[in-house]
Amino acid sequence: MNLEQTNEHGHQPEHHNHEVEISIDRKHHRSPNPTTGAALYALGGVPAGYDLWREVCGQGDDELVPNDGTKIHLTPHEKFYSAQRTLNPGAGEGRDERSGNHNL
Repeated sequence: MNLEQTNEHGHQPEHHNHEVEISIDRKHHRSPNPTTGAALYALGGVPAGYDLWREVCGQGDDELVPNDGTKIHLTPHEKFYSAQRTLNPGAGEGRDERSGNHNL
């Protein structure tokens, strides 16, 4: 995966140093372009234990944004979302997450 090559519409991103409007978890933000993965995590307030994903139009898989200095070129109105890194659908109310036993 190369986050630098194309945007969600399959176009080459602009390579100017300016700000673009994007959304992270349905909240609008302005970000320098290009930026870094770590800067997007900070801008969106992505909590520890969560990953940030770049929405991809069409049938392709959404792209994991690395939380580091990887350079990312943005296009206006791109959408990103955070998701819990490890999901445990069996854990929850009435269940001991450590042992998996019900607490009834």
